[in-house]
Order: sequence, then structure tokens, then C-alpha cells
Amino acid sequence: MNNLTTSESTTKDTLPGLGASTQEIRGTNRDPAVDESWDETSTLTPALCKTCQNMFETPCELRWAPWKDIIYTEMLPHHSSPESFLSSVGQQCRICAALWRDFAREAMPLSPTSPFSRYIFADDGVLVWIKFEKRYALAKAHLIPIPTHSSSVSQDSRSTQGLISDTSTGAEEVISLAKNWLQNCLEHHATCAKADTSWYPRRLLHIDKGRIQLQDTRVRRPHDAYVTLSHCWGGAKASESSILTASNLEEYLGAIDLDSLPKTFADAIDITARLDYKYLWIDSLCILQSGTGSKQDWLDHTMEMRHVYTNCLLNISADAAHSPLDGCYSSRAPILTAASCTMWQGTPYQLYMDEFCGTHALRCSKLSSRAWVVQERLFSPRVLHMGADQIFWECSRLPLACECRPDGVSAEIATYSGCDFPFSPKVHTNDTSALHEAGRKLWLGIINHYTSSDLTYPDKDKLVALSGVAQIASMFFKDDYRAGFFRSDLLWDLAWWITAKNLESGRSCRPEGAYRAPSWSWASIDGPVMFPQDAEQCLMVSLCSVETTPLNAANPWGAVSSGTLTLRGLLLQVTSETQNSNQRRWDPSAVLWQFDDIDHTYDSSFQVYMDEKDYAFPEASEARVSLLPLMYTAGSRTQAIPSSAQGLLLLRKMGEKNYTRIGTFLVHNWKAQLLQVTDRSNTIEIR
Repeated sequence: MNNLTTSESTTKDTLPGLGASTQEIRGTNRDPAVDESWDETSTLTPALCKTCQNMFETPCELRWAPWKDIIYTEMLPHHSSPESFLSSVGQQCRICAALWRDFAREAMPLSPTSPFSRYIFADDGVLVWIKFEKRYALAKAHLIPIPTHSSSVSQDSRSTQGLISDTSTGAEEVISLAKNWLQNCLEHHATCAKADTSWYPRRLLHIDKGRIQLQDTRVRRPHDAYVTLSHCWGGAKASESSILTASNLEEYLGAIDLDSLPKTFADAIDITARLDYKYLWIDSLCILQSGTGSKQDWLDHTMEMRHVYTNCLLNISADAAHSPLDGCYSSRAPILTAASCTMWQGTPYQLYMDEFCGTHALRCSKLSSRAWVVQERLFSPRVLHMGADQIFWECSRLPLACECRPDGVSAEIATYSGCDFPFSPKVHTNDTSALHEAGRKLWLGIINHYTSSDLTYPDKDKLVALSGVAQIASMFFKDDYRAGFFRSDLLWDLAWWITAKNLESGRSCRPEGAYRAPSWSWASIDGPVMFPQDAEQCLMVSLCSVETTPLNAANPWGAVSSGTLTLRGLLLQVTSETQNSNQRRWDPSAVLWQFDDIDHTYDSSFQVYMDEKDYAFPEASEARVSLLPLMYTAGSRTQAIPSSAQGLLLLRKMGEKNYTRIGTFLVHNWKAQLLQVTDRSNTIEIR
């Protein structure tokens, strides 16, 4: 096996936008056989290596896959060796560079398999990949047909919309484009939310001819709109480089030394000024982070967070920065980002790389993994993304635009699930039934994305970082909110679960430590959770009551100190047997379940999704495990659909009356006799 791997020490002589050194991927000696992969004489697609150009020139047969409703080709060979591939990366082939970046996210050896890489055409582009033992490195090239009235494809027509020439996202031409997006939105987008000009955050940074100071808006009222910044804190050392504290508050109200600020903050100030605005809100510089009054100041701001972003003019999103030290601006290789043209099956196309041109770039940015950013993006009327390769724009009217597609990314390549701006005027409706139908889907989508994101302080912020969204959603849905759930959908949503993959990898777990939420709430879990989506299910439980105690009485959508859920349903006591009587670590797949109340044993048709990895199954003398069916789906003989039920796996310690959730279950071939014992329902209290 060739030891061609990504290296943590190759920061010198780095290709802009690639994250890999030129020495590493080009090598010191050029091999003519290897360099044949690059064709410098091409007049059609100078941004592609010869191997990638051959993909478009090789005849291939398209097939239709009715089960996926796509058109595709058979799998075909791409580069024959790692050396050929790395040579093309070094020459900045756009497709190979995108594939390299996905590969370089994890240091892995390049296996000399033949062929080394493969590709397949689908109806919307070409997918190229390298297969490893446990994962794939992928690159997606989107093909957009060029209208027949366009000029002929030539070397000079690499893009019909955006030709990127600057090597920095901080170039004047780039900021000028951002300024045009903003001005066009303000003047022509009636559906984009307008700020309440009478409301301002308690503190703002005032930018005046290079002089920066913190302004108390209660003492001196601003006279212009303000901009906000979304950024990664990046750990304690980075975040402590410049924060507002009780000890430096008076100093900052006088003046702030621009040179003392970390690069991301300084760049955000520069962007704000270049857009011709004077006020900027940065959380760590506008909210007291420590000292006298900081706790109350933080609580007050968590209540107002939705107003901070809803009423801003624009949110600057420092997508490429891992910490405040990294900056908003990025160096880049323009040839990788700009659109180019190619011919495929006799038709001219524009070629856009998912990695560089919007969709993948936003999904995989460091900032997108930050949980606080979920509500920051949802509330902001406009977002300017400072990406690693180019800048992007989002607003209600123009959901996604970038430098190479300044008029908007077309539906063909908009695979990115953009910011739906669900709280902008365009979603207001008097149809309450339609609103509720869309409401649950929207809310669960937000929770799915939110739980997949990271929190620096999850014990403190798990519910707080989403409280603004929960607050306004409660107003829209006219519903009570309890620890992450709305009352009207609570019984269906209680069956959330953790996938076996996330549990095994440790990405999802129930952490030990400070109390943050009751066991029945998804907020008690670190990591992604899933929710049932079957709308045809029938409930098997009824809600008696659900009570939570907020830490801040003024904020029922934030952190809680306790929570109790009382249900009435069919509680089935469970016994278990394992092949090894000495086995204390519980393997659900090796357990035979038998309901004490009903004579039926389930084995392979019974699936368990635990909330904890390697859960230690208690002795019968210590605690009892019970099943609480929440809902069932009736079977269909004509369509061979088995009846099934899903519900909660509950634990009750001896001597206690309350239950704790430890997982969920799904069972197929659900027996009708279980539905006929509703007279044996129990009142169950879960904490």
C-alpha cells in the first residue's frame, strides 16, 4: 500500500482552497507517464484534467431507475492510480480537487487499487468517488444546460454568470457583490422581513472612521440599522482573546483597540464598514461573559436573542473560521470555484462543483455544525456567508446565490437544504390546519438539524440555544411548549430514537453530569435523534399531564430544572433471558423478550433502540423494565404490510413509583390481543 496520506504538518506552500501542500500532492519529480493525466492544450475545459475530460467524451448509455426515479449510467473507471489522481489535484483540476478535499477531511492511506477512482453519470451531473474500507470520498459535478441562444462554447466562455478572478474573498470586487445583493434585497424584495427600527440590542459596537467603541443603546440611541455576526467560539483560549467582562466594560464603552481584537471580529467590523453601516453586534463583545451581573445579563439576552437577529439588517456568517482567530476572509484558487463549460453527448453544459459552489460548501462548513447558529440563521432576514472558496447569499426571495451564480443557484444544483426563513412574512397564513400540518414537519426538521450540531456547553445551553425558535413557534402554533415538545404533538414525538450507528460511534449518548432535561425529552441526549414520520399511526396512550419547571420563570422555552410526564396506557412488564447467565452487559439482540402479562415471546421481530451504549441491564431485584406502546400501524393483507407498534422502554427502580426512559422499541406482527386489553391500562409517571 502506498503511504500517500494527508498530513497535519503540511501547512506551508498550501494550495488556496485545497488544504493540502503542493509539495505533498505534486511531488518533486514530474513523471511524464503520470503527467499525461493533464492536458494543457485543451480549449474546451481548461479547468479539467485529461481524465476528467475523457468522462464527458466517452459514450455511455443512460438507464432509468424507476425505484429511485433517476437516470444514470453504469459505473466506469476514472483515474487508474493514486499518482495520476494526485498529479491532477496538483494541477488544480476542479473535479479532482473537490474529490481530494473530501478525502483530506480524514487522514487515510491512498490504496493503489485499479481503477483508483470511479464515476457514474446521473441526470443532474456526474459523481466521482474513491472507496475506502469504511467510507467514500465523493465529488459531485452539476451540469446545467446552456441555452441554445448562448454563444458557442469556447476557452473564453468558462462562465456565463460569474467569473471569479480574485484570490481572496475580501477583495473589493467580492464585497461590492455583497453590497449589490443587500441593496437589491432592500429595494426589491417585499417578502424579506423588515426590521423593527424601534428595537435595538442593549449594546452594539459603534464603528466610526476606524474608531471602535461599545455603545449602550439605552444611554445613546443608534441612528442606523445594525449587522450581526455568527461565528465559532473555538475553545476557551480563542474565546478569551477578547470578550466583554464586568472589569473591562467601562474601558470598552470608551474605546476598543481594533488591533487587540481577534481576526474574525476585526474582519466583521471591516465588512460592516465596507457595506456602509456603523453598528455591529457580536455576542462575546456585547453580552457580559464574566463578573458582576454577567449571569443576569446572559439570562436577559437569551430571552431577547430572537429579537437580536430578527431585527438586524444582515447577518455575517463566518463559515470558514474555526475560531475568532481565523478571520472572515479566505485565500482561494479562483479556477476551482468559477463555473466552466463542457460538452456532453453533443450538448453544451455549465459545470459547477458541489464542493466549491454552494451546496456542499455550506453544509460542511465548521460554523454549520454549531447549534447556536440554527436559530441565528432562522431569524436573520438576510445572511452573507463568508465561505472558504467564495461568498454566498441567502434571503427569503433569493434562497441561495454565490459568486459564480450571483443571480441565484438553480434548482438543479440547490441540493443544500437552505434557510427556509420560516418566520418571515411569506409563511403567514390564516389556514390554521395547513399551518399545523406544515408546522410539525418544520419543527422536527429544525430539531433534527439542531441535535446534529455542536454545543460548547450542552448542560447549560441545550434548550436555551433553541429557546428563541421555540418561543416564536409557540406563538405561530398557539401551543404549549414543554422541554422541546409541543403539547398537541407530544404523544407522537415521544418515540424519538437514536440510530444504532450514532450510538455505536458515540456520536449520540445520554451524558452523565448536571441535570438538563427529563429522560423523555430529546434534550437529555447529546447528538442526533430521529422522529417517527408515519402519519397513519394510531395512538395507544392518552396524555394526563406534562409539567416542567423552568430555571428562569420568565422564559418557559429555556432551561428546565425538572419535568414530569404522566400518561395512561398499556404497561407491559418484561423479563429477559440471555444465553449466558453471567452476562451483565445487556446486548438487546441476545435478549428474548417475554411479556409477563401476555403469553407471547418476541425475538427477531423485536427491535430495541437504547439511549445509552453498552447499557447495563439491572438485576430483577434492583429494577423492572417495562414496555409502554405509544402507537401502532394496522397491517394490510392485500399489500403484505405487517401490523407494528412502537413505544418506550421504561425502567423503574424498586421502591420508586416514577419511571425513567432508557430507550424505544419497534415490534412487527403486533398481536391484536394486545389491543384488546385497554381495560388493563395504567397511569405511568415518567421523569
